[in-house]
Amino acid sequence: MANDDSAPNRIQELLDAQGMSQADLARVANVSFSALNKVIKGTRGLDQEWMRRLAPHLGVSPAELLPVEDNPLSLSKDEKALLARYRAADRGTKAQLTRVTEALTGDTGKTDPKIQAA
Repeated sequence: MANDDSAPNRIQELLDAQGMSQADLARVANVSFSALNKVIKGTRGLDQEWMRRLAPHLGVSPAELLPVEDNPLSLSKDEKALLARYRAADRGTKAQLTRVTEALTGDTGKTDPKIQAA
C-alpha cells in the first residue's frame, strides 16, 4: 500500500517499509489481527496504548505512527541522521556546527527560544 495522504496513521506505510505483514505485527505486539486491521484502517482509534504497543515493533517512537500533518515535529531519515551526528559530537564540534548552520542559513536562532535552550 502506497503512502496515502488520507491514511489515518502511518502503520501500513511502516509495515511496508520493513517488509512486515499485519499478521507479523499482530503476533509480535500480542494483539488480534482483526483489531490491528481496524486500527490501521482507522475504524478503531489509535490511542496512546496502541501507539506504545505497536511503535517498538516498527522501530519508531509512538508519535511517529501519526500522519505527518498531525505530527509537525516528525523528522525525516536525513534529519534523524544529522541530529544523531550532532548529539554524538563533543562540545567544541557542536559549537562549530552551530556557527556553520548560522552562517549558511543567516539564522542565529536568537528569535526561537527552543533553539537557544538547546
